[in-house]
Amino acid sequence: MKTIAIPRLPDFIAESNRIEGISGAPKMEPSYAFLSLDEPSVEDLCEFVRGEAGAELRTEANMNVIVGNHRPPPGAGVRHP
Repeated sequence: MKTIAIPRLPDFIAESNRIEGISGAPKMEPSYAFLSLDEPSVEDLCEFVRGEAGAELRTEANMNVIVGNHRPPPGAGVRHP
């Protein structure tokens, strides 16, 4: 596992959380741990999203995003090996 330092990452995560309606100071350790993986897998990403957002990655059609009152165009699903 490599060690990384991204000075503005806390600001980015705090802004992303604010947009998603998540309050409080961001927990940085999980983000740094994920970004430090040498070869992150889809399962690594799924676990990260589950742990941080309490959500599942969209892997099928009609698993659409809602951001506050905004409903972006529906997704078509994701295909991964």
